[in-house]
Amino acid sequence: MNKKEEEEKPIKYGDVFNVSGELAAKPIAPQDAATVEAAEKSVLGWIPKSGMAAVMKSAADHNEHHGLVRHDDITDAVKDSGTEIAETTVVGHRLISESIGGQLLGRFAMDE
Repeated sequence: MNKKEEEEKPIKYGDVFNVSGELAAKPIAPQDAATVEAAEKSVLGWIPKSGMAAVMKSAADHNEHHGLVRHDDITDAVKDSGTEIAETTVVGHRLISESIGGQLLGRFAMDE
């Protein structure tokens, strides 16, 4: 496969996150990233620079720029189930887990 053919494939959830099933095969869409970004801002009070929303935004921007998704596209898993951000405090650290459609995208820790 040549470079042009590789560039024409969208970045999918399975390319970036350890997810499976239908979600893994779906392109990351702009409204998916916007939904996760809004959830991070709501729960955390800010958007982590290298968090899930930032990673998704980069992938969605790439997909949109190459005409592989439209600006208003949203994945069914996000539209139907939304996104979930869970926060737990353990010994002075905030542990954050982010999920879409019941599948974990990632976890990270922050000092309180």
